[in-house]
Amino acid sequence: VALAKSKFERDGEGCQVGDIGEGVGITVREIVEGMTIERKKVFVGVADSEGLPFAEEQFDVYVANFSLHIVADHMKMLSEAKRVLKPGGKLAVSVWGRRENSPYFKTLPKIMAEHGVEFPPQKTYFHLGEKLDKVIEESGFKDVKHEYIPVPLNMTKELALSSMLASPFFTKIWNGLNSETKKSITKKYEEEFELKFSNKTKKMISFEAAVAIATK
Repeated sequence: VALAKSKFERDGEGCQVGDIGEGVGITVREIVEGMTIERKKVFVGVADSEGLPFAEEQFDVYVANFSLHIVADHMKMLSEAKRVLKPGGKLAVSVWGRRENSPYFKTLPKIMAEHGVEFPPQKTYFHLGEKLDKVIEESGFKDVKHEYIPVPLNMTKELALSSMLASPFFTKIWNGLNSETKKSITKKYEEEFELKFSNKTKKMISFEAAVAIATK
């Protein structure tokens, strides 16, 4: 966001930012809020991140928050990012980091496994965190900078649990459990949450993000 804002402030209305996999629009709002340029045009559309409907060398900045790790071919998505960026354009991406540093994602599966729940095979979305810099370099970008940051979630124990169970993967497993097992898992989850992430501990449950910026 800061990178995109600085480009706008320096280059004015001629600067173009592509925010891919935007979701509910948080990043776009953060970019345009408080900017001093007189006109800010925002276009929203649906497109394939592995085959963008934009001309070559169109954007000054390409942003992709938490989408690169869930596409079918992350190298193809990065190739498209490079194609639509102007020479010297900036890439900024984030993905899930390391599972072991992400209590939001690992707490429920751990407790369910302790209750004898078996998980069907599932594609992991933690496959890029530790090699994000390498795959970006392999895509032809330069000056790659990569780091891990914690992402705290201001959630109650009820919301944290329900948000995890809202995932189709967990919903299917949860619906197959008997009521006693569900109660036991819920009780254990809430106890562990209170022990580690309640108001008493003054800590929020979180997950780790891997972030990187690079230059075309």
